[in-house]
Amino acid sequence: MQSEKRRRDVQRILTRALVLEIMLISATNASAGTAAEPETPWWRQQKIVFMWGQWNYARVDKSVDYWIGELPREHFRHVARSGGTVFAEKVGMVKGHAYRPAHARHAHDFGLKYFVTRYVGLPRYKVSPHDSGRKWVNERGEEPGGQYNCTLEPERYEKWLVEPILEGVRQGLIDGIHVDWENYRGTHECGICYCDICFSRFLQFKKIEADLPAKPDRFPWLNQQDLVVAYKQNFHDRRYEMFTALRKKLHAANPDLMFSSYDVLRPSHDGGHGLYAPAWDYVRAMHTPRTSYWTPDIMARTIASHGGSPTVRG
Repeated sequence: MQSEKRRRDVQRILTRALVLEIMLISATNASAGTAAEPETPWWRQQKIVFMWGQWNYARVDKSVDYWIGELPREHFRHVARSGGTVFAEKVGMVKGHAYRPAHARHAHDFGLKYFVTRYVGLPRYKVSPHDSGRKWVNERGEEPGGQYNCTLEPERYEKWLVEPILEGVRQGLIDGIHVDWENYRGTHECGICYCDICFSRFLQFKKIEADLPAKPDRFPWLNQQDLVVAYKQNFHDRRYEMFTALRKKLHAANPDLMFSSYDVLRPSHDGGHGLYAPAWDYVRAMHTPRTSYWTPDIMARTIASHGGSPTVRG
């Protein structure tokens, strides 16, 4: 009798233990399933209203340079109350400046995302006082004014796009990068480069053993060899690879970092200055399935006509 009671007690204990184990396994699986589901990114949770304007008129100290003045905290409240969801910084229009941590915090305090602006004219300047950089060479073999730099110089672009803001991206201060591609008084990116290094690398890519032609003879030589299209394609491919590598460095710090620009990316001839042609390589590199490249509606239609698929917001 006593042994029968002991047997039933043991059976109840084992049954309860089994039920508890099943409950724990179920809870663990449910938790794991929830953790596996990717969080909906912020740009899919709300309408994006991109606020990019001449905020600097509202700077606290009017004696400070227009572009780099500090903005009052209340200014960000006004931007948010007006319906904005993204605030685009302007200090990045000046060499040596990229963003203001205080501005980023003010923006976040009022529910705004904070984008830095990188002005495309900046990479043409020296990387340092001791490095003038490679000069850009056009189809005619010219270095116009000696003021434009090679458009395939990774170190220069990293110092322009990555280094000044990487820490802010890591800290969660910077939510995106807005690039101003517009040509202001000749301060812009140039087109395809025919400098010594770019041309030599193409010859290596094609496994062509030939002496390096003089600069004015390079484009005619490509024409004679029926290599003009191949040269341009190789140049764009290398630019795409360069920008992709830079994007990966930034996304390693924040996988949700976004990229945008406004409507100046119309196609143009690759020769001469090629005002906006280089931007297409950047757009392709920065556009990913998760972090779509932002464009205004007009530019979005243009990119779509060239086989792209940007995201339109705002």
